[in-house]
Amino acid sequence: MREAKVIAERQALEDAQRRERETLQVIFDTIPVMISVYDGSGRLRRVNREWERALGWTFEEAQQVDILAEAYPDPGERRRVVEFMRHAERRWADFRPRTRDGRIIDTSWARYALSDGARIGFGIDITERKQAEAALRESEARFRQVTENINEVFWLADLDNTEMLYVSPAYGHVFGRSCDSVYREPRSWLEAVHPEDRERVREAFYVNRDGREMEATYRVIRPDGSIRWIHDRAFGIRDVSGQPYRFAGVAEDVTARKQAEEERARLLESETRARAEAEAALERLRAIDTITDSALVHLGLDDLLHELLARLRRVLDADSAGVQLVDADSKTLYTRAVDGFRYQDFRSIRVHLGKGMSGRIAAGDGGPAPGGREGRGRRVGVLEPAAPVHRRGPEAAAPRGRPRGAGGGAGAAAGAGARRPRAAEGAVAPPAHRAGRGETPPGRRAAR
Repeated sequence: MREAKVIAERQALEDAQRRERETLQVIFDTIPVMISVYDGSGRLRRVNREWERALGWTFEEAQQVDILAEAYPDPGERRRVVEFMRHAERRWADFRPRTRDGRIIDTSWARYALSDGARIGFGIDITERKQAEAALRESEARFRQVTENINEVFWLADLDNTEMLYVSPAYGHVFGRSCDSVYREPRSWLEAVHPEDRERVREAFYVNRDGREMEATYRVIRPDGSIRWIHDRAFGIRDVSGQPYRFAGVAEDVTARKQAEEERARLLESETRARAEAEAALERLRAIDTITDSALVHLGLDDLLHELLARLRRVLDADSAGVQLVDADSKTLYTRAVDGFRYQDFRSIRVHLGKGMSGRIAAGDGGPAPGGREGRGRRVGVLEPAAPVHRRGPEAAAPRGRPRGAGGGAGAAAGAGARRPRAAEGAVAPPAHRAGRGETPPGRRAAR
């Protein structure tokens, strides 16, 4: 019984050892890690399938050649590999062996010493990782080439905008502040924002954000006191799950564009004002045409004169208007009709031809027209500052006149004047007040 028990225990132990060897063999054959074993003399003793797949030699082929010389043809690199195997330090080191088909791959190895002096090594093919790292470095280099040579400020911040991950060198030129200052204090850029815009910008970039796009146009004050207009736009960068985890933004100096827009608006306003003035002038010309419309032929002389003067005042925006006729001796002017003040104040006024404003207007070109027809050669008078006329009525601050023949050799002068500055071009003139027959304009006292 005792002997049978011993046999059973031995059988169980052997079964356990067999299962352990099978487990280790499966791991050895299938693990995606290269495994190689060298004896104390440096001879290759064993390799796994991943080693054969990565380097291209079978174990039998590797035993027929100097595998280290084949994999590392450069003597210096080969000495480094041998030194690494001899020390068997428990650390990882990168090597670039040549495969059987001539390719160079990137590998990382760790080497351990066994009790019998052998060395076991574990290696990983890191070619794809190295290629990805190289591609990333190249991408970063291109990124920096772009961001460091554009006039716009490119910036990258965390989701809370509390850490500035990157800001391009243009920040110093546009904001007038160093990049280091915004790295140290990510919100310091707000200090450069114009006080009138700061709260609006703060709300746009720091309040109620959930990864959505942010955009604002604002002014910054640089240390030299100059003001620049900035258009800043940021958008969320999302991870593989679709959740935003940082912000990227571009701040562009749009000062020149803003100035151009303001200049364009100013020119448009000026054009609109000029058009309005031109239309107002055209309307006045049309109004002048209505002064002598056909309806006047049915009026008597007094009514005709008063109607003409009232219309003249409206067109010229004048306070008063009057008509003076040349007497029978052709030496003086006397008042025939007025509008805007009392006729009695002007009834006794006489003005010598060629003297004062009215006299100079009535004198016209100073002589009869060809053929002996008097009054036909008169023209519009262009007046310089004239000598004062002795009269009891108001002086015309803006005189306007036109001499007319009055038949029988008599001439006439029509004039209009204003005590106040004329209305701006395009403005609507106040309604004229007719006071030709003893009335005084509302709100005005007749001058005496």
